[in-house]
Amino acid sequence: MEKRASFNDDLQSLKNNDRPNIENKSSNEEITFNKLNKDIELLRQKVEENKEKVDILLNYFATKVKPLQKNSEDELVEFSKALNTIYRDKNL
Repeated sequence: MEKRASFNDDLQSLKNNDRPNIENKSSNEEITFNKLNKDIELLRQKVEENKEKVDILLNYFATKVKPLQKNSEDELVEFSKALNTIYRDKNL
């Protein structure tokens, strides 16, 4: 009778040991999956924030910097023309 009790105990122990491993593996995979999903969502949020920042900076560049750059280019052209005229007149 002791052998039967021992066999039943071993069988029960085996069943109990197998289940946690399976559940543990599934649980660990689920935890990893959830963590990766959370990381992906955080990255998506950062991408959206960066898109907004880029839009703001592009708008600023187009409205403030580009016109100044165009003025500088026009002034440089005028300055070059004036220098060219001086050089031609002085035969330098």
